[in-house]
Amino acid sequence: MNDNQQVKVITKIISAQSEVIGPIAYDLAHNVGGLLFGERNVVAGVNGDYKNVLSELVKQYSQLFGQSSIEICKDALHSVDPPLDKELLPEELAASR
Repeated sequence: MNDNQQVKVITKIISAQSEVIGPIAYDLAHNVGGLLFGERNVVAGVNGDYKNVLSELVKQYSQLFGQSSIEICKDALHSVDPPLDKELLPEELAASR
């Protein structure tokens, strides 16, 4: 997976969370080590292991909103084209996909 695909996936997840919980989605994303942001909360990249960073992002949301947040993340991944290989996803997103 290249950098552009990584940014696309992370952006889709944050955007999907934002539709449900509003701007707090971006605040929570900023708490994730390894996520790089540009101006206006635009995801600029990932510094470190992508799978771990993605897992930490999902955990940020699920700590506050539980399983429903994980399902929102999974739904966001359905719109990623081409579909992601399960091996590139953290366990909580790869399960039952």
